[in-house]
Amino acid sequence: MGASGVEEQYQQAQDCLEQGKYKAALKRLAPLYQAQPHNTDIILATVEALVALDQGTKARSLLLYSLKRDPRQARLWGALADSYWDEDDQASAHKALDKAQVVLPNHFDLMLQRADFYADCEDREALQQQFDAAIAAHPESEVALLRHRAEALIGLAYGADDDEAQVKGGLGMVFAVVPLQAALNDLTRIIERDGDWNHYFKRADVHKKLQNYDDAIADFDAALARLPESETDLREHLQQERDGCLNNGRNERERLAQNMRESLTQVDARGVSLEDHMANNMVRAVANQHAQGGDILALLEEVGDDPQEQMAFNVAQEIVANATEAPADYTAVDPAEFPPPARKYNARVGAQLADLGFHSLGDFEPRGLRQQMGRAVLVSIFVCEDHTVAAACYRLTPLRPAWWLWLIQCLLGQYKSSEVVEFESVTEEGDYIITNNTAQVNVFSAPIKGVDLLAMEPKAGLAEVLRVHNTRLAGCQLQALSDTEALFAEQERLRQIKVEHRQSIGYVTEEELKKLLGKHYDGLAERVKKYLNLLSSQSV
Repeated sequence: MGASGVEEQYQQAQDCLEQGKYKAALKRLAPLYQAQPHNTDIILATVEALVALDQGTKARSLLLYSLKRDPRQARLWGALADSYWDEDDQASAHKALDKAQVVLPNHFDLMLQRADFYADCEDREALQQQFDAAIAAHPESEVALLRHRAEALIGLAYGADDDEAQVKGGLGMVFAVVPLQAALNDLTRIIERDGDWNHYFKRADVHKKLQNYDDAIADFDAALARLPESETDLREHLQQERDGCLNNGRNERERLAQNMRESLTQVDARGVSLEDHMANNMVRAVANQHAQGGDILALLEEVGDDPQEQMAFNVAQEIVANATEAPADYTAVDPAEFPPPARKYNARVGAQLADLGFHSLGDFEPRGLRQQMGRAVLVSIFVCEDHTVAAACYRLTPLRPAWWLWLIQCLLGQYKSSEVVEFESVTEEGDYIITNNTAQVNVFSAPIKGVDLLAMEPKAGLAEVLRVHNTRLAGCQLQALSDTEALFAEQERLRQIKVEHRQSIGYVTEEELKKLLGKHYDGLAERVKKYLNLLSSQSV
């Protein structure tokens, strides 16, 4: 067979190997080996096909036979060591490299191969020593060897043992400190010899893993200063990584958290199913945990797929949502965009209020609460003639549950539609007097300084709620709520007061939790408290 014929048939064999046609590859390689038994490429291709066909013993016999004829073939020694290593015969793999060392002292590739073996079995000390030996034998390749060792050490830092120094990332990743510090040392040595941007970038990444954010920012800046302006995509990536280190790493956590929040099921006036609302709750909780530097994997593993755990988690999430309520962001809306029952209720209340001397300030949706409530809510707002009493009405429709989720709605008072009317006044001292008909659905009843709330029974009619409210105003000097801007400003101040109060008491009192869980208190209370602890540093 001529040289061109050998080359052509060898390429055909390589094509067969790439396509997974190992028997066909062997068929083409056999005559090539007979023609050129000393050709290392042909020997290695034959070994690859034999190993793929589970004929490892035969492959090693071929390698040993070939090495006996020419022991100075480093690639064959490497293939022999790999064949042992792949079958978990580490002793024989190292023995093969020992024999190679005798005939090929300090061969660069074989020294690296042994280092990779140490990395594979996570022997950090042996890894360090092997690279030290390689650097001593090949000082001209010091930068490349240091880079190789640094990358190996970074790989070994993932998944630290419980008894060693470690840092934890918000995504549940745990890094061992010792190998990362060793990698930093190697990268610093590299930078002293070669100030390429990529070395600074690699060291910045290690600083980031160690949560040394100021050092990481300095290295990202150094990398950007050395990276050509023409590398726009790379520069954008480095800038993003650098900006993520700001605010002690919170910027990056918040960026990922925002990506999670953008995956939430979108909510409109029709609302979402209770299942989707629960899924949104989980996503929001995970996003918040990550933004705050918490361990989100621990949260996910704790909840699992147990319905009781999921129920307790969602109750806890509703408690936290109530205690961390977002700004309402009242936005003017067209009532026609909302379901007929909501429009009809608000129109009916509006007509009654008009007869009582109130006039409309408009129809709004508190869009900041849409995700929290799982629905868009139409809120109609009114004010009395002297502007000292504001009124609001809205209708809440239950989210659509699967049968096993009905209990959650019962616990949260969300199992039936609620038609709410509320009156609010603000004294000259800045205190709030609020009267509404939410006694059946408002479980968060702990007194709040500066907020005098009376929740009446739902059966109380609008006129009765207003009568009681006016009675409670006796002797008070009241502020005039001139327009929606003034009213919404007071609503925001009230929100902040309630949020501060909720956080000061650990989100929920024991009595509120008993009222919330009712007969399920004994079975769910401790689980709910557990999730309150996971979701926040506050707890009952």
